[in-house]
Amino acid sequence: MTNELPIFVKWLDDPEVIPTELDTVYDVWRRDMRSGIPAGQAMEEFNQIMQGVMDSGHALVRQIHEDGFVKLSGRNRNSTNVHSLLVSNNDQGISLSTLRIRTLRLQGNNSLHSPTDISGCWIDKIEIYHVGKIVIENCWIGTLDCHGGEITDLSIRGGGILSIISRAAHENNPFKGSIHFKKVYLPRQPGGRLVDAQPYRNMRAHMIKLENTPMVSLFHTLEQAVERIQTENYFDKSVSWLYEQLSDYGSSIRRPAAWFFGLFLTTLVVVTCLGGAVAVSTGSHGWYGGLDHTSHWHAVERVVLLTLQGTLNPLGLFGSNSVIIPANGKVAAWMIAHSICSTIFAALFVLALRRRFKMA
Repeated sequence: MTNELPIFVKWLDDPEVIPTELDTVYDVWRRDMRSGIPAGQAMEEFNQIMQGVMDSGHALVRQIHEDGFVKLSGRNRNSTNVHSLLVSNNDQGISLSTLRIRTLRLQGNNSLHSPTDISGCWIDKIEIYHVGKIVIENCWIGTLDCHGGEITDLSIRGGGILSIISRAAHENNPFKGSIHFKKVYLPRQPGGRLVDAQPYRNMRAHMIKLENTPMVSLFHTLEQAVERIQTENYFDKSVSWLYEQLSDYGSSIRRPAAWFFGLFLTTLVVVTCLGGAVAVSTGSHGWYGGLDHTSHWHAVERVVLLTLQGTLNPLGLFGSNSVIIPANGKVAAWMIAHSICSTIFAALFVLALRRRFKMA
């Protein structure tokens, strides 16, 4: 997904393309409207004219104010550049695809049944004001400006966003409904358009007001990652880095679980190589009565039991008596480290599970 990032950043730094086709396209559409042609027919003719210019590869400036479904699609991003596009007061729906747009401003489409669909586009800056539902897929966006607010539903999948502008945490929430980011690249370190962690901090505060737990976790993680880069305290940097690696700042359930089971398998190998485990003679004739036998299978069984003991009862909370003990000091030292790490991974897993499902 990030292979497209360097090319997109280079395009952001390129000089803007000067538009040449504004008068022809816009005047034809406005003249049709003034001539009394039904709005639906005029809008259809307008979209056809626009598509023709799109296919020719020219750059455009476009302003659309009246109602009617707007659909603009380029042949590919390399041939279709839109300098500025303003769509307002449009409750019939908007579809934009495969375009390169320097400035896109959406305002006044409050309909939840006719969403604004944007796919496969590169957008330098997008400004959103009073829009009901927006679906953005596989788009790369330099700056997403939500400061205007009154956004009911926002769904972004794929692509990436380099900077987000929203209202300050203490101001009114610009978001009113479902907000969802999935597999979207968001920078985890300052640079370029992202100056510091404040944009992520603002977004996290707004998501808390909506009780949108997954997005709270996402922006908390991004905020912590950026702050780690900017802090000058090496101890804080180290702890923050470990927290990120072990559980992605408490937002990942799978990461501590993977560390937990990975440590279990590693300990099986390490204990075996360091000398294994031995059975404590109990004089019992039960299932563990033959653990002190010298066969290969019983040696493996002792290692597995010792590892399970250090994993499931790391601090001896469920009893300190054991029928299996380390064979030597090296194994004992490793098992102490194993028990401490297992406890940490289990705690991180529980915390992440609690955050994911909002358990008090």
